[in-house]
Amino acid sequence: MRVGQGYDVHRLVMGRSLIIGGVDIPFSMGLLGHSDADVLVHAIMDALLGAATLGDIGTHFPDMEEKYKGISSLLLLEKVAEMLENKLFFVENIDAVIIAEAPKMRPFIHDIRTNIATALGITIDQVNIKATSEEGLGFTGIGAGIAAQAICLLTTPVNDGRTGMNEDRKGTNEDETEASASYCPRMIERKAVTGVICGRCPCLSKTEPE
Repeated sequence: MRVGQGYDVHRLVMGRSLIIGGVDIPFSMGLLGHSDADVLVHAIMDALLGAATLGDIGTHFPDMEEKYKGISSLLLLEKVAEMLENKLFFVENIDAVIIAEAPKMRPFIHDIRTNIATALGITIDQVNIKATSEEGLGFTGIGAGIAAQAICLLTTPVNDGRTGMNEDRKGTNEDETEASASYCPRMIERKAVTGVICGRCPCLSKTEPE
């Protein structure tokens, strides 16, 4: 399994829409940025990319490129999901917090969770979003900006070759391991190549499909 963390912050300015988790939240100010400045989605993207050792959002979506100007961050999150899928990483869960003095986020949390889950192709039960304030302290406390933090857990059914990862599997019959890996429902669902040596998948405990 892999754990990733992400953090992002954007300044609040007049004349911009406030987009959080893909939701256009009514407010007198919005976040400044090259894209839609969705601070929450940016933090989640960085957590996912970090867990998969794929760098960060600035590496993949540089703010110097015109094609990303004003783009919905949910579209970028979908691209991150594709990167994870290509490396056979599965998102187990995301836990994130929005740090803002105003506006109140609670009425929008369900829609935010739904948007993030949809973009990643996971269920809403795998996405937890919280919101808090800093009680008037710091830049978020005085209303100068909004910040977000996120952590995530990724898993993969494929042995990534790290030393010691398969110590508990030493001596296992290779044919049995390959056969078990071919039953992995996630690999079948993603149309991945089956029959690979699978070092960490719970499907290894099974010898036949359910």
